[in-house]
Order: sequence, then structure tokens, then C-alpha cells
Amino acid sequence: MNNPIGNGLQKSDKDVNA
Repeated sequence: MNNPIGNGLQKSDKDVNA
């Protein structure tokens, strides 16, 4: 999931996919 806008609250894409 490479959505800087949607995942702006996340530290990084890796954390989201973790």
C-alpha cells in the first residue's frame, strides 16, 4: 500500500504492510 495521503498517519509503507 503506497498511499502517502491515506497512510499519512503511518510511519512508513513498511509498517502498513507489516
